[in-house]
Amino acid sequence: MNDRDLYRFEHSRALSPAAVTAKKVSLRTLTYLLVAAIVFVITIPSLFVVLFSMMTGPGISIFLADGIITTLTIQSYVDILSTSSIGIWFRNSFIVAISQTVLYVLITSMAAFGFTKLKWKGRNLVFWICMVTMLIPGIINMVPNYIIISSLGLYDTLLGVMLPGLSGVFGVYLLRQFMRNIPRDYVEAARVDGASYFRIYFSVILPMCGPALAALAIFTFQGAWNDFLWPLIITNSDTSLTLTAGLKAYISSNASNRQLLSAASVISAIPIVVVFIFGQKYFTEGLSGGVKG
Repeated sequence: MNDRDLYRFEHSRALSPAAVTAKKVSLRTLTYLLVAAIVFVITIPSLFVVLFSMMTGPGISIFLADGIITTLTIQSYVDILSTSSIGIWFRNSFIVAISQTVLYVLITSMAAFGFTKLKWKGRNLVFWICMVTMLIPGIINMVPNYIIISSLGLYDTLLGVMLPGLSGVFGVYLLRQFMRNIPRDYVEAARVDGASYFRIYFSVILPMCGPALAALAIFTFQGAWNDFLWPLIITNSDTSLTLTAGLKAYISSNASNRQLLSAASVISAIPIVVVFIFGQKYFTEGLSGGVKG
């Protein structure tokens, strides 16, 4: 078979435009169905929690038995707001989460700048030593952190809740990967113009890392807001509890009330959902930029 016969054979096997269009539509439909199924599986537990938080006890029993939704009410939310110190817990969580986010992003961005744009002996060795610490389970650090924070006189304080969260190295890794994609020519040009390294970091590099900084801020805020075990260990008084620790203490006395449990879960999740909705664009851009290089 010569080249001309081979071409005719391959051309004869080619799909018609209508067949190609039908194939594309089928693949697209299958993709949409698969995505819809995944979204349904992921969101159905959250939907149940919202529904349970707005039902009465008999209503939950009827729903579980027959799948029928009876009258919905917000009484569970009213009970939590009126019988607990949730306002104080919210305030404490916002203070800890926002402060930890700002400080962590600042510290890790400075470290990433040092690992990428400054030349010093042992830079790569120090970086990989930091990366190895990511393999250590966080639970191992609980006892040393407790001893250190207590010896500093920070037990049962918001500063004691916040400080251990500033030592993670994931942010250094994420920002380092992003900064590696920024040409060093910017640094050299700024140095020629007489800019200091701090001026280069603050005025040149940071503005280029906006998406990565936003993604890291979302990660950090989420982790600080949802942190449960450490605030539970290091705080004791009602005025120092964060939302997660405070709700745990509150629902422990109402463990049989599924409406209160569900309402508490919904309340604690609201700030995370809001932050992610407004920052999802930067979240996606920051992660895609950080994977390169």
